[in-house]
Amino acid sequence: MRNVEIKVRCDDLHPVHAILVGRGLKRVARMRQVDTYFDVRDGRLKLREIDGQARVELVGYRRPDLPTARTSTYTLAKVTDVEATRSVLSMVLGTRVVVAKTRDLYQWHSTRVHLDAVDGLGTFVELETALYGGQQDAAERECKQIFEALALEESNIVGVSYVDLLEAMRDDDSTPLIVEVEPDEVL
Repeated sequence: MRNVEIKVRCDDLHPVHAILVGRGLKRVARMRQVDTYFDVRDGRLKLREIDGQARVELVGYRRPDLPTARTSTYTLAKVTDVEATRSVLSMVLGTRVVVAKTRDLYQWHSTRVHLDAVDGLGTFVELETALYGGQQDAAERECKQIFEALALEESNIVGVSYVDLLEAMRDDDSTPLIVEVEPDEVL
């Protein structure tokens, strides 16, 4: 599976929320997500747990680290034994970082609009436009149009993953960074 995505630091999510509501969009879901990232040689691998849902997924993905819209290729696998999976992957690969966030999800055409409050990092808007078949140009256009409609600033684009931002804050590279859960700041 592939999508075009862009992440933007956004200190105030209220104007973005107002634009979404003004366009008639309703929040699809509010989720508390905990992503455990594992040390891998290529790409990224995370175990995603969503509070209140039985669905847990192992997500492997590759995406260039660029401060622009970029294509991400990913694969999902359902996990039924979460603790055993986490234990095995941690033992064999090592835990890199645990990212905890509250995410409000909106759907705008083929684009998932995420309003994220990430523990230890702050608030962000993330756009993920699904790429169907060979529709790369169409997906990039849609992502850019929504970016502009939400009045997001190019200077606030973040070219890396939350895991990379949290790692950059870590003092001691030998200890996995686990950020404590904070009260959510999402609307």
